[in-house]
Amino acid sequence: MSKYDKVQSLTRRNFIRATAIAGAAISAPLVLTSRKSSAAMTAPTSTPEDDALAAFKSAVDAFNNKDSYKLGSLLADNVELRKVHINHGKPVIIGRDPVVNYLKGAWNGVPPVSMIFRPFSGGQKPDPVDVHGPNKTIADITGLACWNDNDGDNADGQLKYKFVLEKTGSAWLITSLAGNYTGNPNPCPPP
Repeated sequence: MSKYDKVQSLTRRNFIRATAIAGAAISAPLVLTSRKSSAAMTAPTSTPEDDALAAFKSAVDAFNNKDSYKLGSLLADNVELRKVHINHGKPVIIGRDPVVNYLKGAWNGVPPVSMIFRPFSGGQKPDPVDVHGPNKTIADITGLACWNDNDGDNADGQLKYKFVLEKTGSAWLITSLAGNYTGNPNPCPPP
């Protein structure tokens, strides 16, 4: 038995007893476990769905808080932003910097536009995340949201949305954002 195996096979009680006999001071409890039990104590890993959903939630928070720096870090270089309206068409704006600048212009315009996007389907969550593509690197996040702004039109209300994300390295980045009004003007449940 190697020296490492002997140390690994010590129980906490034997370690404390051996340490006390040797006269060493113990400043904090130390637990040594066998290889078998330490593997069982490993933290659970997240799924691609969890990771994509976390990126989506971060983007929603950044958007609602008008945090252009944080939102920009969650957008792919070639992100496509589609205006929120009925029957969205071609992308209105393409590219991280143009999308961020467009939003900053609305947020800081005269008057500044306050835009709130609040997903609510599934009990404040989007519908199930669909992860697909080569090596599960594409995620579609769809659902219903409450949309409110102060831009002067009467089109606020329930919105169907779709975010497409792509895993780049270890990060999920948004490649496309789109939304369509459902025609229901005031379906928003309380936050």
